[in-house]
Amino acid sequence: MTQRTQFRAECAHCGRDHAVRGVRMVAHGYKVPTGWHQFVGTCAGTDRPHFGTVEGREYRAAIAQAFRDLATRLALTVASILDGTVSGATSGTWR
Repeated sequence: MTQRTQFRAECAHCGRDHAVRGVRMVAHGYKVPTGWHQFVGTCAGTDRPHFGTVEGREYRAAIAQAFRDLATRLALTVASILDGTVSGATSGTWR
């Protein structure tokens, strides 16, 4: 019996080692619920370049920047809520 070598690399999205096809990550991070016979919930890094490529590192850097931007927006929102400058809540409990 011939053994097939499986190449693995780090996913640029989830950071875990998974199989690759060429420079792209194969489907991973999914579940196959009983009776469905299909993948549900694959990782966003599926079919993207792995972290060992320039494109994979650029993708991870873009994810990190998106989270930094989100954190900044959330901090500004919290500050607005705390100082009372946010209005228009449907429940009428905000200032």
